Amino acid sequence: MIHPYPERTVRLGAALFVLSRPPSHLGETPTDIKGELNEQAKMKQEADAKKAATAKMTPEQKAAARKARQAEAHKYESRIEKITQNPGASRNMGINKSAAASKAGPTPPRGTINARSGEVDVEAESQ
Repeated sequence: MIHPYPERTVRLGAALFVLSRPPSHLGETPTDIKGELNEQAKMKQEADAKKAATAKMTPEQKAAARKARQAEAHKYESRIEKITQNPGASRNMGINKSAAASKAGPTPPRGTINARSGEVDVEAESQ
């Protein structure tokens, strides 16, 4: 069968198509960049305001603020320690339920297997 276009022309057309599209990894548009710059400027203003407020504080106020931050951090750490060291029943609730369900059923006699047709004696099957 004869192709209407030579193979080289098809490849060239595909390459031009791929190269004419904007790169997908550069998904940022000018509006995205402007938004990021606005956010950065806002965060910088907040940081500058916080620095100015800290500079105006007296040494006693700075000590009180530091003590409050440390107390908050200690409260958070103790909460995490309590959760990880003493998880209680809430952590293993799913496991406890499945274990209770498996223990609730009748236990087959030793040497048998539960099958759909009933209990099958393993020793009689092997002989």
